[in-house]
Amino acid sequence: MNWHGNPYRCFSGGTKINMVPDLADFTLDLRTVQGLAHDALHRRVCDRLGPALGVSRLLDLPPVLTDENDPWVRQVLNLLEQKGAPSRPGYVNYFTDASVLPPALGNPPTLILGPGEATQAHQTDEWCGVDKIHKAADIYLEIARSWCGA
Repeated sequence: MNWHGNPYRCFSGGTKINMVPDLADFTLDLRTVQGLAHDALHRRVCDRLGPALGVSRLLDLPPVLTDENDPWVRQVLNLLEQKGAPSRPGYVNYFTDASVLPPALGNPPTLILGPGEATQAHQTDEWCGVDKIHKAADIYLEIARSWCGA
């Protein structure tokens, strides 16, 4: 595995580079897709690391995926296409409230949809073009209108 530059892992141990540390910590952030069983993945990680290392889960949430043929999803994707916005469903590798809100709300169809670039999110100088914000607001209004039957 090539982990160079991966922001989703962290390894630390010891106080100096030339000393054997008394303790080392390794954090691994795994984002899964539909069909990958978390318990099986946890066992694989534990087996790979061996019995001398302790492994604990900090947060364990299922992936967010609504079938793209769901009627509401199709309606939103068609609206996006009409508005000239990207309308191809896919995966994202970042955390959103979509991991916790749908189960709390009875698992309604869910899309992660917003303006801006994912690479900008939560950065010191995060920004989004005003034109993209206006376009997103227009799309959200249309989604709400169609949802309410207006």
